[in-house]
Amino acid sequence: MKRLKAMSEAAWKYLDDVDPKLWSRHAFGWACKSDMVFNKLAECFNSWTKEARDKPIITMLEMIRQRLMVRFRQKREGAEAALRSGMMFCPKILKKLERSKSEASHCRCSQSGMQFEVDHYDAARWLQFEVDHMTMRGQWWT
Repeated sequence: MKRLKAMSEAAWKYLDDVDPKLWSRHAFGWACKSDMVFNKLAECFNSWTKEARDKPIITMLEMIRQRLMVRFRQKREGAEAALRSGMMFCPKILKKLERSKSEASHCRCSQSGMQFEVDHYDAARWLQFEVDHMTMRGQWWT
């Protein structure tokens, strides 16, 4: 911040008045320490629009708009087909749910009043939570 103040007093004043959680990576939440997700999204978008990039701006935007329309239609038709077939969840979620069900078959739940404890048979994993206080603590090792 000292270097920024030396370069531009106005920029330093502006950032000093704004909460660091809104602009500084060190103040972001614990789950947001990497821009990998953004990079992957940008790479995906760039590869998706590769053929339109060298066109004039109006043509490029029109090509992107048309591709988005096709993509939205495909997603909508897929969701409608899943609903018609009676699926309540999309395939990726169903796969995760099946994996969780398989994992849960190796667990044992113990209850004492409003306290629950879940133990895993294969490993030293446990989870304890209290429903009335909505608290949870535990250790999960893989």
